[in-house]
Amino acid sequence: MSESLVIWGIGLLGVAGALLVLEMFIPSAGALGLIAGVTTIASLICFWRVSTMWGLASTLAVIVLIPIIVAFFLKVWPETPVGRRLILGGDDESEAALLAIEQGRQSERERWSALLNAEGVAITDLHPVGTVRIGDEKHEGLAQGGFIDAGEAIHVVGVEGTSLKIRRSS
Repeated sequence: MSESLVIWGIGLLGVAGALLVLEMFIPSAGALGLIAGVTTIASLICFWRVSTMWGLASTLAVIVLIPIIVAFFLKVWPETPVGRRLILGGDDESEAALLAIEQGRQSERERWSALLNAEGVAITDLHPVGTVRIGDEKHEGLAQGGFIDAGEAIHVVGVEGTSLKIRRSS
């Protein structure tokens, strides 16, 4: 009977290892990992029923191997197709799309930053918010240091996101 329990214990540990490997490639919301944990406990029970020596040796092996397996899993899993999809939100095409969006945002920030120190004209009264024209473009502006009447020359003194901080030109 003890030989069959050793075989069962080794077999259950093998099944637990295979389930952990499958967990890396099959999105199961942790179900395969949970089953692997239960299978590991069942194998330890088999080993403890054989003898104290088998029980201690297998428990020590599991205690040592679990952190090694988890560290390996955390190192390898992000490089798997499932890991990339879950961590980065998609495949290489999605990554390229995200990169293009970020580059678009960066160019938009640079376009707004280029308006700093620009000269223009107030189209509407800025009490304190209104519309200004800088070059051929209309923008919303926020008057700094008092109200600005329509038609007055203005100067951009600051840019915060898509908001222009405006003062009268001196």
